[in-house]
Amino acid sequence: MPHTKRKRRRRFSNKQKLSSSSSSLSELNESVDSVDSTESSVSVLSVRVYKGFLSDRDVERIAAAVKNTIKTDFTIDILSEVQATVRKVFDEFSEVVVLKQEINTLKSENENLRLSIDELEQYGRRNAVRISGIPEKTGEDTDAIVRDVANKMGVDIHDVDISRSHRSGKPGQSRPRQILVKFVRYNTKRKLLISRRVMKSVPSLNNVFINDDLTKRRQELYRKARDLWKDRKITKTWTWDGKIFLTDKTNKKFRIDRECDLDPFRTPRSMELTTTTYAAALSGCT
Repeated sequence: MPHTKRKRRRRFSNKQKLSSSSSSLSELNESVDSVDSTESSVSVLSVRVYKGFLSDRDVERIAAAVKNTIKTDFTIDILSEVQATVRKVFDEFSEVVVLKQEINTLKSENENLRLSIDELEQYGRRNAVRISGIPEKTGEDTDAIVRDVANKMGVDIHDVDISRSHRSGKPGQSRPRQILVKFVRYNTKRKLLISRRVMKSVPSLNNVFINDDLTKRRQELYRKARDLWKDRKITKTWTWDGKIFLTDKTNKKFRIDRECDLDPFRTPRSMELTTTTYAAALSGCT
């Protein structure tokens, strides 16, 4: 009998414990069911579960530590992304700089190549001149016109000295076309150009001009130099052996190779230059 009673008491004690545990589990389940997905509800649940183990101060410290950890990790991630982006931009910028340098080099080489070709073309015209201002006539003999002009200038030219002569350009223009003359020898052309200074003293040659046979590029450059002369920004411009020259208002002489060489004379300014100094020294033209 006594042994039986003890077993009943033990069974009753186990039931009592199970009932107490079930009651606690029910309360916990009710708390979990009432928890919302928001951060505030999680905090409430955390306080209820850990209330017996952690103080409010401990919870605040844990929260601060978590916040700092998250903030540090986030900052490191952002900094890494920024560094990667900056590195990528810098690499792309470096490539752009290299490409720009290559483009500038190619431009410079291309310009030098164009100048070299122009120089060769001009050399092929070294024995030729253009005579402008001679009225046109039907059935005219351009060789005879050239000889007549040269004789008035005091230069003896014969048929054997002329390789070829003809009018240049399309007929029917408002002004007489130029006569293009190619001489057999360079010295004949040189004598004719040197004698141009006497043309002003010959009435019949007052409106006649003799110049080198220039390439298309140099013709345009010489035209712009003459525009400066017409605007009275320079005192004189002329050609010699395919090269273009001018003098400024102080009678200093300059050679013009490129259009940018003309820039200083378009906006005159006071400068001390020697007679052999190129206009490129003024404008920084290269």
